[in-house]
Amino acid sequence: MGYARAAAIWWRADHKYPQYEQPALAEVAQPGIPVLGAGDIICEYEDTKPRKTPTWFVLDESRPLFFFAGLWTPWFGTRGTKAAPVVGEHRLYGFLTTKPNSIVEPIHPKAMPVILTEPEEFELWMTAPWPEAAKLQRPLPDDVLRIVARGERRDGGVE
Repeated sequence: MGYARAAAIWWRADHKYPQYEQPALAEVAQPGIPVLGAGDIICEYEDTKPRKTPTWFVLDESRPLFFFAGLWTPWFGTRGTKAAPVVGEHRLYGFLTTKPNSIVEPIHPKAMPVILTEPEEFELWMTAPWPEAAKLQRPLPDDVLRIVARGERRDGGVE
């Protein structure tokens, strides 16, 4: 399997207060439509010199599928470059993040994606009212993720 890729806005956690209370996400969270982004591996970049080093995390060596908790919402405005602005309705999509667990924190101390691993979590994320679904915005337990590689991708996955 290749590495999962998605075009998304990462809603970064501000650890002063829960992310869903931030003004930028609070506006999206109420009308936002929950979505799940699938993956079998996560990449976070360690701040090494002279270049950042990609570090690859999986649930286990068999690379089982998991889901990223995400939201999408329609938004009207201007996107694109100054030279080629696109005015109109756009669909904004983003993954939620949370504080990193102790496995991710040494590599990426600011945040990690909200990862859902159980069918009950998928169902809760997709169907529950926001106050209940928001409880899923927490780091994975430390024993759930492991590092499988550092450096550029070498598994021959899809570009």
